[in-house]
Amino acid sequence: QTTYTQHKTQTSISGSSYTHTGLTGDITTASSSNKVLVRVCMNVAGDGSDRYLVSGRLYRGGSHVTDASASDNSSRPGTWFTVGMQVWSNYTRYNVYAEYLDSPGSAATHQYKVYLRDHRNNDTIWINRGYYDDNSGSNPVGTCSITLQEVAA
Repeated sequence: QTTYTQHKTQTSISGSSYTHTGLTGDITTASSSNKVLVRVCMNVAGDGSDRYLVSGRLYRGGSHVTDASASDNSSRPGTWFTVGMQVWSNYTRYNVYAEYLDSPGSAATHQYKVYLRDHRNNDTIWINRGYYDDNSGSNPVGTCSITLQEVAA
């Protein structure tokens, strides 16, 4: 089984905690020994003239899938993916791609979600936002998607 979900809504995220982006996918596994290949593509950006460092984590149900993230290193948290800017503009957009082969451990419906936060200064970050965010043909916007594929053991 393969499921695909697209998230087209422009969403802002701010604060010092990981926040759900709205990107969610569900899959029902046929066997407890089967795995789920999670593939995510996200359009992310910072806000205004601030520097930003976007980091993402994968969640299954309400829990962080810690094996999908790097290990914490001292005070530096492990993440599934990280991308960012160290310049004084919001002009750059990133298309982030990440994948993980998960072992959910049961034959059931599993829900996967992507959470983000800004680790640079806890400022606002965006998904699916256009350049300058004005209504102009020269400012295209992107989308985010999650593809879940059951892999037989």
